[in-house]
Amino acid sequence: MPLAASLSVFPRGVPRKHWRDITRTFPKPLLYVVSPQFAAQAKNLQQNRPATQIEIFEKAGHALFADEPARFNTLLAGFIARTTQSP
Repeated sequence: MPLAASLSVFPRGVPRKHWRDITRTFPKPLLYVVSPQFAAQAKNLQQNRPATQIEIFEKAGHALFADEPARFNTLLAGFIARTTQSP
């Protein structure tokens, strides 16, 4: 999906601080998967919330699950398996 199309469906009226506060205080495991243009954002999130797992998809566009489906599915399956195990 081209970036322009993906941005057209994103809620624009919500300030960035809203999303930043949500991600930093989210009490559950968090997997933050981005394309290279958001790598600095992902690393910043991980600095402020060290338990966050970040992954940068260097060869994907905005729709990571469509551009690199095998890698995305493997990553997501592993994250789910690790975070849903009973203690």
